[in-house]
Amino acid sequence: MFTDDLTGNVCTETEVQTATFAVGRHTDEIDLSENNASSLRNDVAACIEHARTVTKPKTTKPKTTGPKTTRRPECPRVRRSGTC
Repeated sequence: MFTDDLTGNVCTETEVQTATFAVGRHTDEIDLSENNASSLRNDVAACIEHARTVTKPKTTKPKTTGPKTTRRPECPRVRRSGTC
């Protein structure tokens, strides 16, 4: 069973559409009937027409600020034999 999140009306799987939208830094999803999904698209069409496409910047690994760790020479022997 599917529900239009706006009206609470029950929809079939073929009648419901999930709309994803973002305002500011907040992204949401809402399940809508075909009519309400069409209304949403029509309501925001003018805004979309004048909007810019935003691409996400590539993320980089955070730099560590702590001291570098070094491997102790006895560690490989412990792994091989179970004792030092």
